Amino acid sequence: MRKLAMITLLFPGVLFLFAGCARLPTYVEAQATARAGGCWPDYLPTPPLVTMTPAGTVVPGTPQPTATPLTICPPRPGRTAVAWPTPVPPPPAFPTQAGHPWQTGGGQETTLLLPSAVLALDLAVHPTAGWPAVAATVWAGTDDPDRVMVSVYNPESARWSIARQVDLGPAQIGHYSRTVRLAVSGSGRVTVIWGMSDPDFTDNDPPSGIWASDSADDGETWSAPTRIAAGCRRVNDVVADGDGRLAVLLVCDEARGNYLAMMLRSADGAWQPLERLPVATNYFSESSLVLVGTGSAATVVGLTFVMEGGVATGYLLRRPLSGDTPAAITRVSVSAPADWQLGARMWNLRGLAFTRPSGSGVIFTFTDAEGNGGAYALTSLDGGLSWGGLERIAAPFTPGFIFSAAPAYDPAADRLVAVWSCCAGEVLRAAPATHYGSWSAPGSGRWQTLGGTAPLPLVLGSRVAGETTSAQAANSRHTWVAWVEGLKQVVVRSLDLNQLIPVDAYPTAAPFIAPTVTP
Repeated sequence: MRKLAMITLLFPGVLFLFAGCARLPTYVEAQATARAGGCWPDYLPTPPLVTMTPAGTVVPGTPQPTATPLTICPPRPGRTAVAWPTPVPPPPAFPTQAGHPWQTGGGQETTLLLPSAVLALDLAVHPTAGWPAVAATVWAGTDDPDRVMVSVYNPESARWSIARQVDLGPAQIGHYSRTVRLAVSGSGRVTVIWGMSDPDFTDNDPPSGIWASDSADDGETWSAPTRIAAGCRRVNDVVADGDGRLAVLLVCDEARGNYLAMMLRSADGAWQPLERLPVATNYFSESSLVLVGTGSAATVVGLTFVMEGGVATGYLLRRPLSGDTPAAITRVSVSAPADWQLGARMWNLRGLAFTRPSGSGVIFTFTDAEGNGGAYALTSLDGGLSWGGLERIAAPFTPGFIFSAAPAYDPAADRLVAVWSCCAGEVLRAAPATHYGSWSAPGSGRWQTLGGTAPLPLVLGSRVAGETTSAQAANSRHTWVAWVEGLKQVVVRSLDLNQLIPVDAYPTAAPFIAPTVTP
């Protein structure tokens, strides 16, 4: 230490670098050494170039010459001089993409353009990111089997995948069953499930079964179909949670008639045995499922309609998504004022779970297939533990009927929404029909229609609308709507819910009161 202090006194203002030191000099220290020695150390990167401003007038925009403040020192024996000036290394090529909202919508697109009529349609979205996938069964119109076509929206490219047929080989859907449902898990895996009947329909003895296929690459490739159940023909609905667990509701066959059944798939992809439910159904009975809660608290809530004694009767079910706890089933008699003229069959069931500030809610929407053709809803404000009475969303305002009603929820306004098609559309019949919208405060039982008694159509672009469905990510301000247009097209687009809900339904911010200063 004494020698170091003596050297510092003899050569003030000069920094001496000693071999063996672990710390590299700072830029300020290197500058001091260079000034003392008259040249820049050969083992350090050179300083940045500086602009040399010439004397006289400088023309704006003219590049000025650059130079380094000092020359580099001659390299010591056995060393290679650092390049002079030292080139700036290029930035690392990190994979980047343009910024975009975490939940994105889309404009009107003909997602599927098919050679013959669409018989069934389903739509699902990623539970948080909100990108959609769509599936449809297509009528062959000949002796050939019908087909199941699927397309998935890629959120990075903002493009739909090529429509692909998934019911291949022995899994062909045949002619007797035309149901298909799909779900998207948190990992982005899309699972499509369909009810299958024997393609050899001439023997009038079709063995029935349920098949499934998965895609993990935005619909570009699909796994070979796997038969997950036998003796069942209809897949009524499927839901998936963020961990990849699935619940499927089926209509199965036996000699005495038809019954309701459920199947679960664990997060590792293992299908559990078929669970028979104590509900006798019609072969055409329809259902809808939703998921309430997450993780170990995830609960499946469902609604199935059957015809009993010429009256529409509902069965509500609740079951944990995991474990062996059996489903709790409640019978619901659908009663309404006489002037509603309810029929005996309810169809086109659609469900949605939504989260309010006060807790979880569930809504099921459906339409009347045989009565006055209206649209209706059942709503729960406690996650499906209790339910309100039957709510009428809308009634046909011209001759015809409301074919479908699809639910949504705006968390900012705390309003439920229903998008419904009216009034001449039918299966296998192209007729003028477009979309309208209604909204309701959850639990009020009262629905208001955009335009009032003279409904105004939504600007979705539909002209010959058939079956309509919707899907919405958690807490999203928009919903995806899919419908059959002109029998052979499937159109999917997003709808911002604030285009339908009136402004005065949204909460207003409290006025700002500036603080006052008391002298």
